[in-house]
Amino acid sequence: MSIRREIPPMLHLALPLVFAEIGWMVMGIVDTIMVGHLPNSAVALGAAALGQVMYHTLAFGVGGILLGLDTVLSQAFGAKRIDDANRL
Repeated sequence: MSIRREIPPMLHLALPLVFAEIGWMVMGIVDTIMVGHLPNSAVALGAAALGQVMYHTLAFGVGGILLGLDTVLSQAFGAKRIDDANRL
């Protein structure tokens, strides 16, 4: 199988994720620019940065836990343990 044949399907799957990540980065930049125009901008920039760090830590932490559940959930469902799968 040629790698060239795999590139279009891969891009079809990857581009929405790339655009989503770029959107998150642009959102942080726009937030920083907007907060920088406030009267007490040093305190506002610190608070905005802290808020972004806390949000990303929580979002990535929960995302990591959910990614870890994929294997356990799939195994429970495949073994016909539907109660365990529903609980997970």
